[in-house]
Amino acid sequence: MNLSSWFTDAVTVQSQTGSSLYGDPTFGPQRTIKGFVQAEVRKEATERGTVVRTVSMFVTDQPIAQGDLLWLPGSDPSDKRQARRLGTVKSAHDKWGCSTVYEVDL
Repeated sequence: MNLSSWFTDAVTVQSQTGSSLYGDPTFGPQRTIKGFVQAEVRKEATERGTVVRTVSMFVTDQPIAQGDLLWLPGSDPSDKRQARRLGTVKSAHDKWGCSTVYEVDL
């Protein structure tokens, strides 16, 4: 099954390559990959009032890993403060093992 026609959003990814002498992560060059971004706004009631959070999900067929940096469409890849650090990355394979899809909750 070819899902690439569903991947209409271009995001910038920078993969973690290791760590510096001080333990800070180091990253390789940036690359642009196609995928699907779904943004959702959630309202949560807390003891202090209502909190509005924006939650995004990103799906792609390109390999991405936990710890990579991801810039959503519309953000500036030259500004590392706008990047999102990937947490849990889930992957799924088709039953023939020909294609893999990666899903990240941001």
